[in-house]
Amino acid sequence: MNEVHGKQSDTPKKEEPILKGTFISVLFVGVFIILSWVAVYLLFILR
Repeated sequence: MNEVHGKQSDTPKKEEPILKGTFISVLFVGVFIILSWVAVYLLFILR
């Protein structure tokens, strides 16, 4: 049992990928969706 736990601590930890670009892309998509809804709502109200 101890050998298994010892091997896990000896293995190097994988670095997490940098997700800054993904986060910015998701923000842009969210802003686009919100602006689209606002534009359609304004078209509906103004007509």
